[in-house]
Amino acid sequence: MSAAKKTKLDIEPKSDPEVEEDSENTFRHAETIHKEKLQALGIMSASLAHEINNPLNYSLLGLELLKQEGREMLASEFEGVLSDVEDGLLRIKHIVQDLKVYSRKQPESGEKEEFMVSDVIAASIRLISASSHNIQIITTLDTPYRVKGDPSSIIQVVLNLLTNSVDSINRKNASQPGKIDIIGKQSGDWYEIEVVDNGEGVDGETIRKMFTPFFTTKGANKGTGLGMGICREIIENHKGQIDIDSKVGAWTAVTFSLPMAPNH
Repeated sequence: MSAAKKTKLDIEPKSDPEVEEDSENTFRHAETIHKEKLQALGIMSASLAHEINNPLNYSLLGLELLKQEGREMLASEFEGVLSDVEDGLLRIKHIVQDLKVYSRKQPESGEKEEFMVSDVIAASIRLISASSHNIQIITTLDTPYRVKGDPSSIIQVVLNLLTNSVDSINRKNASQPGKIDIIGKQSGDWYEIEVVDNGEGVDGETIRKMFTPFFTTKGANKGTGLGMGICREIIENHKGQIDIDSKVGAWTAVTFSLPMAPNH
């Protein structure tokens, strides 16, 4: 009598070292991205405190004015002061909401969600606004499309690009006003976002090194050299691409793509 054959159900599952290694690498990458995010948040903290303090102060002054003179004010004057108070409080609310989204840790599952491109760009601009008062930021987007990804990570990418642009413009110290253009357009099943500044620009050799870990053009104690490498990692995790073009002394343009959401 021949021995009974084992079916697939009789075979005990084995641990796959490669699967475990991939999982560990994914975890380490997520930790690196989150640490860079928190470090950037620490650098921005002083500027953000100032950005919150300003609307808080004029909101408090407005409330004090209403408390002391509100009874004698005309209706139009009362409503005007109240509107200023509301604007200040909403400004603070938006900053806090943006910080909550930005500081959120990337899901370990890697699950993506649908979000509006315009929302993450607006949040990024609000977070950088305290450091870019002397720079004009112009946003030109196609119809506000939805894309699929992790909004916290994409804010990190846009914020990093804006920070680099602000630094480049300030280093150039030119007589012409600083300007950053954020341009978004659909390209097939992808949405392309381009960040263009009129800063000092970089040469071809620098562009080739931009994604190298710990390479920075900001000088000692002014950058970790991880920002652009992490940006590329985030975009590639979204199955997209990121490219840099530049002209020394004139401009730099960084373009990245994200997958469109189904039924956009």
